[in-house]
Amino acid sequence: MKIRTFKKWRWMVGLVVLLFAFESPVLATGYYFHLKSPNFAYQKDGTTKIPSGSPSVVEIITGTVSAPDPAGGVKAGQSIVSTGAIGDDNVNAGEFERLYGSGDSQGIFLRIWPNGKGAGQNYGQSGQLTTSALGDNPNETPLSSITCNWKLSAPPGVNVTVGNYALSYDSPSTQYLPSFLVTPTNVGAQSNINYVLDTNNNRIHYSSIVYEICQAPNQVADWSTLRTYSSGSIKETDATNPFYVMGNYYAVRAYAINDVATSGGPYGTPVVFQIPPGIGGGGVATETWTFYRPSGSSGINTMAIPFSGLSAIEGATIAGGWQTVDVSSVGKLIAEINRQISPARVRVFGWYDAATQKHMGLTSITGYDASGIPTSGTFTGNTSLTNVVNATVSTGTSYQVSVDTDGVTFSLRGMK
Repeated sequence: MKIRTFKKWRWMVGLVVLLFAFESPVLATGYYFHLKSPNFAYQKDGTTKIPSGSPSVVEIITGTVSAPDPAGGVKAGQSIVSTGAIGDDNVNAGEFERLYGSGDSQGIFLRIWPNGKGAGQNYGQSGQLTTSALGDNPNETPLSSITCNWKLSAPPGVNVTVGNYALSYDSPSTQYLPSFLVTPTNVGAQSNINYVLDTNNNRIHYSSIVYEICQAPNQVADWSTLRTYSSGSIKETDATNPFYVMGNYYAVRAYAINDVATSGGPYGTPVVFQIPPGIGGGGVATETWTFYRPSGSSGINTMAIPFSGLSAIEGATIAGGWQTVDVSSVGKLIAEINRQISPARVRVFGWYDAATQKHMGLTSITGYDASGIPTSGTFTGNTSLTNVVNATVSTGTSYQVSVDTDGVTFSLRGMK
């Protein structure tokens, strides 16, 4: 498929402009669409060209990319400029030509229905094209062929996998509860349209996915205990009667919704899974470290964080309470230390990297952002200060910390 300016008739356009120059100061602009073999549109198999004279329809659409509605039209925010059966406009077999008049820099999309518009029919859609004035003389732009592998239909079942187990902290009940991530496996996106693949590899648009989870004692799903979620990220919040318990079994299933199936399509294959009993290990514990200046009584200050899940542990507030904190990077850990020991500040932070057998860290911190993350200073063992600040904090690694005030304390609470 190619797009080229309407060069063939440029002399006539110029004549019309001269004849009406005194009556109309506005010049016509537009694009000349020419879909021609081998850069044309193909059936879902990607090899069979759409035949001329069939009930196929070509649409020129302005606006933003979107899937068609059940009637075969376009959604709000779009408009169909023109349609025509392939083979119209006195062109050869398999070609489609049309002049589209528009202003400059307007988004256009081509959509092709090989068997007519409507539910159950396959269609193809180009990426965004941009119009330009006829007088701008743009070069022809070759495009890859459009394959009609989309299908306007109720979405098939969404298959899922479960993983990325972690811990979430429930502050009202001051305890940790498990969380996990449900990931759909037969979905994707193209041209800003989300789709589910069916068993024949048709891409069927969906607007949202609903996840349903139930308890599964003895690895048998009990859907009478059903809970629904609009996100694949699941975190328990009912601390007084926890639904999720480490070591127990659960089942999850999902379905998709679009304009054809507003109440949802069929379910995908259910998955029974177990929340690993070893998440967090031995329960909640609190660690407190006391830091001194380099000239202070304790010499070099060292700390090793014993907790798992470093993005879901608790940092003590100055008032003595607790709040969820993320100390998974060096910069975030320093920021949390700075927050707790304020107005004191961390000035040196280092560690030994066993993988590279080098000393790493910030040898002098001279500036921080508003949250307390270092922004300036000197460093060692890496290519930039930013890389040191973004380095991952590891459980059990021994870190050296120097502050500018004697006797300040820092506390964390988490699962060992």
